[in-house]
Amino acid sequence: MRGFVEHPLVFKDRVLGVVALFTRVPLGPVSPKPRRLVLSLGGKRLRRVEQMPTVLRDGPYRLFFYAADREEPPHIHVEREDKIAKIWLEPIRLQRSGGFNRSELGRIQKVVSEHHAELMEAWHGYFDR
Repeated sequence: MRGFVEHPLVFKDRVLGVVALFTRVPLGPVSPKPRRLVLSLGGKRLRRVEQMPTVLRDGPYRLFFYAADREEPPHIHVEREDKIAKIWLEPIRLQRSGGFNRSELGRIQKVVSEHHAELMEAWHGYFDR
């Protein structure tokens, strides 16, 4: 199966948009690894865009990790609009709130708790290759 995979375009921890990448490999629960991209904006070179595979979508939230996160303990990034929080998975605890308010962080931690086994499986399936 071939198709397009969405990957956010991020600059200085801010999501600028989404890049659709065409893949010829099977699409599974975790997006395949596309090549890194180097982009420019107005002639100014931006940093490399690291792959950010989406692990889960729950309501307005997209849960993902960065390909460069290999050296850190298991964690997940949670995005809604221009906000991105970082949650450690063992034990589940907030590392960075990313602009979310307290009540929304509670909802996010509930989503992470409900899908903990799936998130850990995705982490190890991706980084333990």
